[in-house]
Amino acid sequence: MCGVNRQTFSEKLFTQYARGAGFKKTEVIVSSFVLLALCAAFIDKKLRAGIKLAPGGVLFLLTDADKLAECARGAMRNAYAPYSGYCVGAALLGKSGRIYTGCNIENAAYSPSVCAERAAVACAVSAGEREFEALAVCGGKGGVIAGPCPPCGVCRQTLREFCSDDFKVIVVDGHDSYGVLTLGELLPHSFGRGNIEA
Repeated sequence: MCGVNRQTFSEKLFTQYARGAGFKKTEVIVSSFVLLALCAAFIDKKLRAGIKLAPGGVLFLLTDADKLAECARGAMRNAYAPYSGYCVGAALLGKSGRIYTGCNIENAAYSPSVCAERAAVACAVSAGEREFEALAVCGGKGGVIAGPCPPCGVCRQTLREFCSDDFKVIVVDGHDSYGVLTLGELLPHSFGRGNIEA
């Protein structure tokens, strides 16, 4: 796990935005109108940067996306990729607020290799987590992020086992930039548990 409590991170991030808006006191009581203004400023900044916002995902982005992206980048540093040299990291946010990380692990026989996203899912499920809110993923040759690295088809199907169509996937494409897609967009017309239970 990344070891960061979601609520603590949210408070820290909000404090940073509050200071950026001109607040000087360590402890500030902010009205809902000021909070909405901060959200609007944040959305405007992201839209100007060409970053896609997921429907209903404003507060999610404020509290979780940046931290998940940071955890994914950290996990990428642990990747074992001696054959392809392509390192991938993933960070999975559970409903509990805990963050589980994974990296790709290659194998000389190739087929036993494990993707970062599935490693994160395995870590979470083995810890007893079954419901998830979002996943961040990043990757690049030699551990250098040079563009987006969306989940492969197998990883998308693995996520579908536990996640609904509105599950958010954060695709990191740079140091401070990322796009947000839903699992439904990445895997439309998917096959899941509902097809078997029907």
